[in-house]
Amino acid sequence: MDERQRAGLLALLRHLTPLRRRMFRHTRALLRRYQERGLLPGRIAERDPEPRWIPFTKEEMELYRRIDEYISDFYRRYEGERKGLGFVMTVYRRRLTSSFYALERSLERRLAFLRGQAPDLGLTDEDTEDADLAEDVTEALGEAAPARHARIQDEEIAYVEAFLRDLRNLGTDTKFDELCRDLDRALAARDSVVVFTQYADTVDHLKERLRGVYGHHVACFTGRGGERWGGVAWAPATKEEIKRAFRDGEIKILLGTDALAEGLNLQTCGVEINYDAPWNPMRLEQRIGRIDRIGQRHERVWIWTYFYEDTVEAEVYRRLVRRIDWFQGVVGPLQPILSRVERTIRDLALEDPARRDARMERELEALEREIDRAREEGFDLDAALEQRVEEVPALEPVVALGELAAFVTGSPRIGARLRPHPEIAGAFTVVAGGEERSVTFDPAVADEHPDTVRLLTFGDRVLDELLAAAGRPRTGAGRVVRVEETDGPRRAVAWFRPRDGAAARIERLGELRAALGAVPASDGGWVAEAEEEFARSLVRRRETERAEALRRADERISALRERGRELLARATYLWVARKERAGSPVGGISQVTVQAMAATEGYPFGALRAKVGDPEDVGREAPGWAEVEAKSERQLEGLWQAVREEADRLLRGIVELEKDRERLVAPPPPPSVETTVL
Repeated sequence: MDERQRAGLLALLRHLTPLRRRMFRHTRALLRRYQERGLLPGRIAERDPEPRWIPFTKEEMELYRRIDEYISDFYRRYEGERKGLGFVMTVYRRRLTSSFYALERSLERRLAFLRGQAPDLGLTDEDTEDADLAEDVTEALGEAAPARHARIQDEEIAYVEAFLRDLRNLGTDTKFDELCRDLDRALAARDSVVVFTQYADTVDHLKERLRGVYGHHVACFTGRGGERWGGVAWAPATKEEIKRAFRDGEIKILLGTDALAEGLNLQTCGVEINYDAPWNPMRLEQRIGRIDRIGQRHERVWIWTYFYEDTVEAEVYRRLVRRIDWFQGVVGPLQPILSRVERTIRDLALEDPARRDARMERELEALEREIDRAREEGFDLDAALEQRVEEVPALEPVVALGELAAFVTGSPRIGARLRPHPEIAGAFTVVAGGEERSVTFDPAVADEHPDTVRLLTFGDRVLDELLAAAGRPRTGAGRVVRVEETDGPRRAVAWFRPRDGAAARIERLGELRAALGAVPASDGGWVAEAEEEFARSLVRRRETERAEALRRADERISALRERGRELLARATYLWVARKERAGSPVGGISQVTVQAMAATEGYPFGALRAKVGDPEDVGREAPGWAEVEAKSERQLEGLWQAVREEADRLLRGIVELEKDRERLVAPPPPPSVETTVL
């Protein structure tokens, strides 16, 4: 596709998308161009990234290498017992990247488990945030260790005991030394620093070592919540308290896990230190996004990211930095490729160290080729958008928050329930749902107190309860007409007023107030016209919703049928592999084989085939066969049962969707409405 064709396609997509007036995609470069044209207030900071390649001491390097070999060795040995069983070793490899202390805490918990002194491995949510890992760990812990594992575990106990002795006697910590130097450098020029790490154990280690120097100027936030040093002990603190104290300069150093990167904007801070780098680069970008925001106080934000020198993580990120200037931001067609970096690092980290270097070079060269190909062939939507800088259209709300606040607080029935908040200006207290709540109509107040104050706006259930308490309007002399849908799930309401003898729809709250203050008009048929117009709009809306529901049902049925054909192909491969392991050769694999499998095995495969048809391109040359052929007999049996269960669920899902679609085909009944003249 040449440039002219791409421009035409982009213009067509802009015109056809139903979200074009409601959602806007803005890259950093595009926001900067908006700012240059005076369309965007607030500073867009420049990033000043600085990867830090931290060398080990000789003692640290020796210990790191031994633990690295232990992890990869026992990973392979447990995987040899059962696939997935050794995957928990990934936890320790990730923690080795973060800090020796985080690894020490994990190994203490593992030793207790291996000795039978703990019921589980003591893994945290941070350890099992990878869905595949969580599933493997759960499965591994759900079954007793067979006798053949005992020998491996006894041998592992000796390794872990030795490592714990060495970790406790380790006399150096080069990464922490680097942190101390960087904190001195940062705080000499900036007011505050945020330090990110993956693990609460690392946060605990850092906060204890830093409080002796920085005292109450240190705080932390993890999945456990916030903590501030109170002079004698660490005291709990809410996210609001942490945010306010950090903004006001009471906290100089804020330590946190990625929980800190969720919902806590830190644009008052100009320095971010990543004490470790996540294996998934996109998560590192999310961290950076906490301080690199519109309204950042500093023209340049400093981003220092730590890597242990000569490690897998360091080499992968070094190549990324060299190839795409990663720390300046990820854009365009590279995002899907970079999302696979995590698997690359994991596979290399668990590889046999003796073979790792050769494999690393192959993997990184393949990754670089993918990046180059994506740049040459991929369609960069971000770059296309940046070519066209338009003023974002102003969308006037039907009811502004100020108007809503004036209506609610001025209503005799509703306003009496609101009481000024005793501590927070601009907020109120109200009893709703049987309990007292803190509310506000001001987004700035809600942002300042996200954990305690809720923003009252349309869609909020507290506001719904308050508005319902206002009751139905009383009839009046004929200034406006209120028409309400009485048989729909959403109970739509519209307001009309007379204009030149006809009914005119009221679109804004201000317009409604003006109409209520106008001189009453005689009914020359405009009331009936308003009712008819509203009923026609409901019919149009219901027809549109029905058509959209039919389209979605067809898409879902089509997707399930495609998945059904994939399942039939996989079931056929498993069926053939099981028969051949039992000594019954099948020969070639084709659609005839699929039919034979479905006829022989019966439900659910026969019924599923009747619903979805036969899969195409089945054969021994297909990737699906190569994957199944390598499985052990035990694995084949487990996969066969899993495929049978999924086929049953899929078949039931298709049947239910087809029933739902049949109900949608019938046209909706005419709407029922109720009219009130005011």
